[in-house]
Amino acid sequence: MVAVILFVPLYFIQHPVDVTVRRGAVATFYCFADGSPKPKLSWRKGDVYLTPGQRFGRIQVLEDGTLEIGNVQVQDEGVYTCIATNNMNHSRMSNTSLTVMYPPVIVNMSTDTIATKDTRLTLQCEVKGNPVPAVTWVIKDDVQSKYTKIMTQDGIHYLNIARVQNSHEGKFICEAKNKLGTARKELFLNVQGRTCRANDEFTCHYHGIDAHCIPKAWVCDMDKDCADNIDEQNCATDVVFHGVRHVMVIMIVEIIQMNIEIHVSC
Repeated sequence: MVAVILFVPLYFIQHPVDVTVRRGAVATFYCFADGSPKPKLSWRKGDVYLTPGQRFGRIQVLEDGTLEIGNVQVQDEGVYTCIATNNMNHSRMSNTSLTVMYPPVIVNMSTDTIATKDTRLTLQCEVKGNPVPAVTWVIKDDVQSKYTKIMTQDGIHYLNIARVQNSHEGKFICEAKNKLGTARKELFLNVQGRTCRANDEFTCHYHGIDAHCIPKAWVCDMDKDCADNIDEQNCATDVVFHGVRHVMVIMIVEIIQMNIEIHVSC
């Protein structure tokens, strides 16, 4: 009797398809191959190889060759390769990719800034997210003052003010939005070379250098908002510790109320 061995070249029954999931979800890639001799499946991402039954952190290959990634994170994005091999050292490969969607994240932004009147100023806000977030700048919580014409380069969004004016002083908010959420971060712009408002602002003097203004509410708050700490000088004890005294008054009132309740119950 003569045995006939039928050789069937390797082929994919199902190629893996690209997958897009939200961060934290489970991503599943299906890959099936056949031929004679019957092939075995494995997966590769970069320098990491996985065979059925193996696990690498949150990534595992099931016994049927299915690749499963649990609790998907942004760093899982990339190309994954399904590899079919047989004992005749023949192999075939099929690539697929994973895309992770996540809400906006502001990873870097300009800090509180002091600018001189009539000078040029550039503020920056670096944002990440998928889908790509739409970025706007809001001035002093005024939604109508949104700046949408922003120069973007390498994921960093620049807001250019050609000539700083008194009206620019205040809070600047970088706001990033996509369909998964919103991220906001703020900074305070202080304009030097202007006269502080006497009714609600305190003037910081920098030993002859241009002064800048801070809200009067910041005076004697023990935060030293002026560079020369002038805002924390000549502070009356009752001003500095008004918060503590207020708490003590509340405690005394509560004790009196408790005594009244005890007296009534007796």
